[in-house]
Amino acid sequence: MLYIFLILSKIPKTFIMHTITFTSDSGDGSPYLASLKGMLLQRLQERISFVNINNNITHFELPEAAFILKRCYSDFPENTIHMVLMNLPGGSISRLLFSSFKNQHFIVPDLGFFSLLGISKPDKVYALSNIDEIYDKNFSVKERIAEFTAEYLKKKSVPAKYPEIDDYETFPDFYPTRHENSINGKVVYIDHYSNAITNIDQQLFNEVGKGKPFEVKFDRSTVLDSIKNQFIDVKDGAAMCYFDKQGYLVIAIKKGAASSLLRLSKESDVAIYFK
Repeated sequence: MLYIFLILSKIPKTFIMHTITFTSDSGDGSPYLASLKGMLLQRLQERISFVNINNNITHFELPEAAFILKRCYSDFPENTIHMVLMNLPGGSISRLLFSSFKNQHFIVPDLGFFSLLGISKPDKVYALSNIDEIYDKNFSVKERIAEFTAEYLKKKSVPAKYPEIDDYETFPDFYPTRHENSINGKVVYIDHYSNAITNIDQQLFNEVGKGKPFEVKFDRSTVLDSIKNQFIDVKDGAAMCYFDKQGYLVIAIKKGAASSLLRLSKESDVAIYFK
């Protein structure tokens, strides 16, 4: 035991393992991601743990990326940096943003991503790039990301050259619409089992419904009038609704593919009417 203590005591106190996650539409074999990781390793050497959350997001589908990241980012160690590498400057937008929320940090495109994550008021938001830079042939988004990340992790603060902003984009249409006796939402994700996950959460359901009977309607004619706790509550092949561990309403078919059998896809309308 003393021997182990002596070894541990010789490890530099400044040695800290940083965690960086990647969510993108680049694909698992992307040379872009490999190059970025190499740049980060050069600047921070061995003190990084890389985690690929999902690099097979449907091209340009930021809501899908946000939905997947939202379901897991809070489980990472504090001060993890989450990089969303989609729609980067030089394409459809001019800025890359950095902000923090509950001791998690995010580098994302300026396309309403904080709204998509359900973060209505992030901590201070900083611009890592501007519109003038993207027209400079020498400007590299990848190098800027690596440069900023290394500086931030070493100094534990945002360098002064990156301005704080408050005019970042929001995405209010991503949230369900609340009425006195109804909720209008959408399917935002189809999972590996063909379950349709909506943007309607249990808290909103309880606040509007107040325990009243209800009907969940979609595909014009399909109606469900109960929330199940688990799949054993229904027969094989039966349609059902339940709230997942993150609190979102899911439409499923026991031992079946809800998305195809119920004609549900991303952006399909889902409405709940309370009686």
